[in-house]
Amino acid sequence: MIPNMYLVAGELLPAVFHVSARALARQSLSIFCDHSDVMAVRTTGCALLSAHNPQEVMDLGLVAHLASLKSSVPFVHFFDGTRTSGVIECVSPIPYSQMKAMVPWDAVADFRARGLNPQHPIM
Repeated sequence: MIPNMYLVAGELLPAVFHVSARALARQSLSIFCDHSDVMAVRTTGCALLSAHNPQEVMDLGLVAHLASLKSSVPFVHFFDGTRTSGVIECVSPIPYSQMKAMVPWDAVADFRARGLNPQHPIM
């Protein structure tokens, strides 16, 4: 996946990778958080964004998508995969109406215009 991240960053594609960072151990023997997988992608050109609780995971996930669209820089949004992804907490969801108001629709249109279109083929 790391070579693909270099390509995504080099082409200035807005993308977000949500990573649940945890230690890689045989047969789930480790219960500790480990950011070595996230630190391995530091040089890819992706911005790193860390969340520390379930509310931040939800809020910063949206922030990562919006920032990626506006800046055309891919983001790696990571959080503690052992503690944060396994905890049961109440979160305050962002209403869809507020999300819609925050989306940079001109950046979305620019991104869609860059894609392949059978109505306007490119050789």
